[in-house]
Amino acid sequence: MFGAKNIIEFFQIGGFAMYFLALCSIIALGVFIERSITYYRKSRIKRELIMHELKKAIKNKKIESFKERYNSSISPLAELTLKYLENKELKKDKLKSLMERTILEKETELDRYNSILGTISNVSIYFGLLGTVLGIIKAFESIAVTGASSVSSVIKGVAEALSTTAVGLMIAIPSSIAYNYFTNKVNSFTTEMELIAMELSELDD
Repeated sequence: MFGAKNIIEFFQIGGFAMYFLALCSIIALGVFIERSITYYRKSRIKRELIMHELKKAIKNKKIESFKERYNSSISPLAELTLKYLENKELKKDKLKSLMERTILEKETELDRYNSILGTISNVSIYFGLLGTVLGIIKAFESIAVTGASSVSSVIKGVAEALSTTAVGLMIAIPSSIAYNYFTNKVNSFTTEMELIAMELSELDD
């Protein structure tokens, strides 16, 4: 690949920038796996289900059973609902302020680590370019020292140097896609929390 016979030679061609890019790829993969699992687990309970069961619990006067069922849930919708039930005796304006603050806290929690993917999608491109520039400089210095003047020697050196740019793009593109996907996921969670907060406030009307 890119003129390298094995992975060790491949990293030697790219220099220190290639090691940094390898670290970026490992971190990005780790964040992607962790966020995917987290969002999957947090999205398993739907807003419609919670509201249906809450209304049923209120009708049958089984609020405590409802609380016990969702007490261990990591769903932000369930946590928000329990927060509302625990503080529903507050004045309406204070309760509304509490719900808004809770939604903001949950949104911040959901957005955790996503900035890492955004950062990696940006810096990996620049480190790829840096590795290419340094590689080209090294290639021309080698040519100057050895006295090689053939076009093939120049092209080979430049082609090897461009490998870091290619690797940088290979990391940046999926990282950017993952970042945008997870950002939309957080926005979706936030919308659902705002909707359930509105539905909860309407229970007392």
